[in-house]
Amino acid sequence: MTRHENLQLEMSRVAEALRTAIRLSGVSSRSIERSLGLSTGYLTRLLQGETALRILHVFGILQSIRLPPGDFFSALYRSEGHPIGRALRQLHPAVAGDDPGSVRAILSRLRSDMGELETALAARKPEPEHQEPSVDSGDR
Repeated sequence: MTRHENLQLEMSRVAEALRTAIRLSGVSSRSIERSLGLSTGYLTRLLQGETALRILHVFGILQSIRLPPGDFFSALYRSEGHPIGRALRQLHPAVAGDDPGSVRAILSRLRSDMGELETALAARKPEPEHQEPSVDSGDR
């Protein structure tokens, strides 16, 4: 299979996943077209491969159906054996988590720093004043 054919296959996968996401979201095609400023029927042509699907279209559609791009793409490429996932891990060590600047390492440090920050803020936060309820002894 040629490189071009591989790309076409991937774009077909993305379009199919977008069609599924749109259907599950319950948002109408026309509503998405309106929000993106597209003419009637343009979304169908994009998702059927009749018109070139561009990354701006993908992100616009995802925004219209309120699906975070990270969730969409991680679901699409979560398979460890998927060639795109393997290629990304080979091309960018941060994806694989193999270097100190990796996404995983950065997130781990961020969580740790956030935990320390929360602890420090909790220590500085004054306790709410707690007043003992007055006991009426009846000595008036």
